[in-house]
Amino acid sequence: MFPVEVYYTPEPEEDYLAASIRSVVQIHILEKEGDILLFLTGEEEIEIACREIKEEVRKLQQDVGELLVVPLYSSLPPNQQQRIFDRAPPPNKRGVPGRKCVVATNIAETSLTIDGIVYVIDPGFAK
Repeated sequence: MFPVEVYYTPEPEEDYLAASIRSVVQIHILEKEGDILLFLTGEEEIEIACREIKEEVRKLQQDVGELLVVPLYSSLPPNQQQRIFDRAPPPNKRGVPGRKCVVATNIAETSLTIDGIVYVIDPGFAK
């Protein structure tokens, strides 16, 4: 329905989780507006990624807009699952727009649509 550009890493990544986190941060810093969806394999990996993404963006401080990082996996309580539908944060004082990053298992792959997602990172692994 929409034009799609696909990018691959030239070589396999030694640590796909670290590469995925790095990709989220790079998109947040360098790309135009639009939210991010990152697919990972399970709860533990998702929680690690959410923590590390938040930490990397925190280090950048006011150089970038705010990033709302939201996990999504089946054992997450329903009220927390609903956070994926929250709006991205507003622009900061310097006018840099905020962005949302949903870090999910493939539960989000076909069963729902999340408005605002422009960038999808899929390492290609599933349990």
